[in-house]
Order: sequence, then structure tokens, then C-alpha cells
Amino acid sequence: FPVTIASKHSLVESTVKKEVQSTTKGVIIWQNDFSNPAQWTASNFPNGSPAHTAGDWEITTDLNAIPRAELRPAGHTTAANGYALIDSDGAGGQATQNAQFVYNQNIDLSTEPLVLLKFEQSHRRYLETTYVVYSTNGGATWQEIEVNGTMNTNTNTTNPQTIQLNLSNEIGGQDSVRIGFKYVGQWDWFWAIDDVKLITPDAHDVAIAGVYWGSTDAWGARLPYYQIPTAQVAEIEFSGIIENLGFLNQNVT
Repeated sequence: FPVTIASKHSLVESTVKKEVQSTTKGVIIWQNDFSNPAQWTASNFPNGSPAHTAGDWEITTDLNAIPRAELRPAGHTTAANGYALIDSDGAGGQATQNAQFVYNQNIDLSTEPLVLLKFEQSHRRYLETTYVVYSTNGGATWQEIEVNGTMNTNTNTTNPQTIQLNLSNEIGGQDSVRIGFKYVGQWDWFWAIDDVKLITPDAHDVAIAGVYWGSTDAWGARLPYYQIPTAQVAEIEFSGIIENLGFLNQNVT
């Protein structure tokens, strides 16, 4: 299906001379590889919903700390010098997590209106929720954006998987930005984070943010059956969520 995806950024029309132009792609504005634990602060929410009881964020250099054999050793680019990990499975069945892990220094983006957040992760999904959190006032208040919400139960990311979020509208042009991650769960699996970067977006950068399939009938919702009785055979529909990470509009098929 042909689809035009608008950029998150307003455009100014201009006439450009038709010539070959060379630009640097994905310029790094800021980056952090968790090699200095003092730059990160863990915060738990004992009065949250759910209340945090056990299972905290930590920075570890143990490449085998991840609680799934198929995702060990940690494959992040700089895992050996430290990566962030929260292990819900290891905390046990009675523990609940409502925990945040944030960079505790301000990042000045006052001259950068267009910003992508990029990081490497390793994650096994159960029923937990995982978020990127951000502040534009030096950590006084925080906002959150859910990630990994389209993963199916008991599935893994690759080791590692790279995530990109266009945060231009959220933090672009701000001078007191802080970035972090939040995990909410109970006896779920784990989330590992490493090599966090803020970069400038490219003009053209399109990604698939989710894939959905299943059968739709009188019940309304599309159900992803993996077996269907022959007496109830129904059409299986496929669709995808396409995300524009660049700063120009895209016409995508």
C-alpha cells in the first residue's frame, strides 16, 4: 500500500540547486556507554502502582548476568565496560518492580532541534512494560514513552537489538535534558540497556515499528490464531506500522 508519512517536523519550502551534496549521517550529539556508574541514578517507587518491592537497576560488567542462556553473553557493543540491567526473573515471584534509571546530568540540546535517541538493548518479553523516560527541566519532572509494547509474550530481541526513537518534539531545542529508562513488572524477565546516544536524524530514515496479523470476524479485534479448525477457516490479514525517523516526509509502499 502506498502511504505518505509526514515528518514530525515543520518544513520550509525552498529551491535547492541540483548538485551532488555530501552530508554526515547520524552525527552524535551525546553518548554514554555506562562505563561510569556515578553518572546514573536508580530510583524506585515504593508508592507506585505497582509498589516497588525488589529487583533494582544495576550497572554490571558480568556478560553472563542476563537470565536467559540464548541471550548470553551480552552482545552490546561496549558490554565489557558496563551495561544497565534489571532482572525481574531473578527477583522472584513475590517481587514487583517499578524502577527508573536515569542519567543524572543535564544535556544541552538548545542548538539541536532535531534529535534521535538510539540505544542497544537485550530483552525477553512477558507481561512487563518498559519505557524511555525524559525530562526537559533537569529532572524536576519526567515524561515516558513505552517501548517493546508490540513484542509477543515469551519472545526475545536479538542480542543486541538497536532501538531508535525520534524525540525531536519532546526534547529538541531544550537546554536541560535528561534521559533514562523505566521498568514495571512482577516476575517477568529482564531488560538490559547499553550504548545510549542522541544523534541528528537523517533526511530519509524509514523503519518498521510493528507487524500485525490475524483473523477478524464478528468479535471485532484481530486475533493472531496459529491454528484454526477447518470448519472455521477465515482470512488472515497482515499489516505493518511504518515509522518515519527522518526529518523529511516519505512516500512509502
